[in-house]
Amino acid sequence: MLKVLLISPSNLTTSSELLTIPIGLAYIKSYCESEFPCEIEIIHQINKKTIKYKKPDIVGISCFAATFGKAKSIARLCKELDTHVVVGGEQITTLPHKISPEMTVGVRGEGEYTFLELLKNFDNGWNVNALKKIKGLVFHDESGQLIITEDAPPLPDLDKLPIPDLLYGNKNSDILCLMSSRGCPYRCAYCATGYPIMSTGCHQREWLRPLSTICKSIRISEG
Repeated sequence: MLKVLLISPSNLTTSSELLTIPIGLAYIKSYCESEFPCEIEIIHQINKKTIKYKKPDIVGISCFAATFGKAKSIARLCKELDTHVVVGGEQITTLPHKISPEMTVGVRGEGEYTFLELLKNFDNGWNVNALKKIKGLVFHDESGQLIITEDAPPLPDLDKLPIPDLLYGNKNSDILCLMSSRGCPYRCAYCATGYPIMSTGCHQREWLRPLSTICKSIRISEG
């Protein structure tokens, strides 16, 4: 069974009172575990000791512009230990050519379906040529050429995604972050939402979750 660690550099903290689960990573975890035999853990701290102890096949990093430097540092650490790195988030979505040599592959746009396809590819031996057939990726091939695959379509029905445990790993937290919507109806010039793949993907429509589903998310997290 594949072992995956997911981390968001923006959530790195030494205070248990401030720990919250990155919502995007929580949805990726719950969806992939429901569709494929894998063990995914969301962590808040990572170092060589963590990687050597947990022995992940893949480390997934979610980041935006302000945390891209931290993401590259984590990626370099993983490469030293021969661990594959998948990076996602606004930065790699809007500026895919910024992917660094330490990063095995980048996920552009919504991550649930694309990350699942990556797990299946890895389980079959991490075929670089097969990566070219997966939509929504950026990576360097064996010759060093930058490959940007076709944009992935938006998820057809977000209400069918499994509801994640949003207090995963920190049941004592007094803070619960949940997702009541995805996307934005606006196109501010300074925001990643205005970038082509973002405006044709999840941000093309504003998805509002039914109140009943939001209440169910809270009940699940409360246990």
